Amino acid sequence: MKLSTTNRRYPILAPALIGISMMITAASLAAEPLPSYSIELKETSVSGLSSGAFMADQFHVAFSSTVKGAGIIAGGPYNCAEGSLMSALGSCMKPSFFSGPPDGKELADKAKKIAEKKLIDDLSYLTDNKVYIFSGTNDETVAQKVGDQIKEFYQGVGVAVQNIRYVNDVAAGHAMITQNYGNACSIASKPPFINKCDRDEAGNLLNHIYDAALNAPSSHLSGKVISFDQGEFLANPTNHSLAEEGYAFIPKACEKGDRCKVHIVFHGCQQNVATIAMEYINNAGYNRWADSNKMIVLYPQTSSNLSSNPKGCWDFWGYDDSKYYTQKGNQMAAIKGMLNRLAGSD
Repeated sequence: MKLSTTNRRYPILAPALIGISMMITAASLAAEPLPSYSIELKETSVSGLSSGAFMADQFHVAFSSTVKGAGIIAGGPYNCAEGSLMSALGSCMKPSFFSGPPDGKELADKAKKIAEKKLIDDLSYLTDNKVYIFSGTNDETVAQKVGDQIKEFYQGVGVAVQNIRYVNDVAAGHAMITQNYGNACSIASKPPFINKCDRDEAGNLLNHIYDAALNAPSSHLSGKVISFDQGEFLANPTNHSLAEEGYAFIPKACEKGDRCKVHIVFHGCQQNVATIAMEYINNAGYNRWADSNKMIVLYPQTSSNLSSNPKGCWDFWGYDDSKYYTQKGNQMAAIKGMLNRLAGSD
């Protein structure tokens, strides 16, 4: 291959020029900053599956002055693992004769002490919140004995019984449950961890949280999915098992400036975009409800870490930092920063 005239005359510049070209290309491919919209922060809600369910629970409890409700699918109660990987894999997922399930009421008492230290919002904010819990009878990853304790925890911190809906009678596996997309309903656990059970759990949990005051879902989406730079909210994000890029679904009405709300969705282990592409974002069922109800859906993303988090789970046992279950946890603070940015309050 012949060098250009420039490179023949100034051969020492060739590597530098190539490096600059690569930098320019990388910069042009970098995700854009997360935009701001007209957001009613007090209408924020969260949901998640598996490790994302634990994360949704954590985020809800920690920021309850902002978050009005949570949908918890195939997860467990707040601070279930208490900083122990053994507990995360044992009592918080597959309780045994030796480990036993978590104690929701005991965890509620401990949460009260955490709140007294101002590490999470005062638990009185939870009183009028809505909580939707789903645990399939065919879930072999997170046992129903664990799901039972989510209800016990929320009752223990003062959430009214009528505000908690617990669905535990569906023969579903460990998956996000949809009407007509994914694996067969009873498949216990198989990528992409989305099962078609003729049930719209995204719609069910959103309608419960928002008092069934939602419009019917859109049959054709007018909104769009955007990507954004998660590194704005946590430096060197992959060091903390956060991906470089996150995603959000933006309804056309929100793009035009209408007042909107935010629902944060935490995917499960092995469900980030790096692992299953856009399957969860496009097919979990949230976007069509969001499109017709002026609701931005924030899809933060994890990354895998071979040494501490090979499956790209959210931090619900302390693999990243010891304050993971508080407002000061690295991932927790980063997601709150994303929410604040959406609302233009960062």
